[in-house]
Amino acid sequence: KELDIFDMECNLIVEAIPEYFSTYDKYRYLAALISIRTTYDDFSTGGNKTKTAYGAIQGNVAICQGYARAFEYLCKKANLWCKHIVGISRESAHSWNVVKLESGTYHVDVTWADSDMNEILDEGWHYYFMITQDEILSRDHKIIDDTVATGTPLR
Repeated sequence: KELDIFDMECNLIVEAIPEYFSTYDKYRYLAALISIRTTYDDFSTGGNKTKTAYGAIQGNVAICQGYARAFEYLCKKANLWCKHIVGISRESAHSWNVVKLESGTYHVDVTWADSDMNEILDEGWHYYFMITQDEILSRDHKIIDDTVATGTPLR
């Protein structure tokens, strides 16, 4: 029953995306929604669900895996291409996503966009949203599965 409620809520989230939004804006909408409703589980109090889309969306608490899986799940429900990436950031195992625009593929790290006291959609939040391969590697990420983002800088 809980999973049915979760799935219904995800459907409502996706249905609320304005039809006139560009693909970029749809990704931004979903990432911002996760940022608004999810808090990072700094003290590992949320258990295993913090690694899941359910934990991020229903439980409102997650670690990077939960953020990335929630973003991927919502993107797929919205018919947006999204891939879950596993790598290293800030010297720890980390998860984020790669998404696709007409200009190529880009990295989106909702966890780090949502961290460091960033306000939703401010400049700091965008520091980890729709960034190129060179940008993410120069910041603090190491990709361990050979994923390459092909997009060119958007800003």
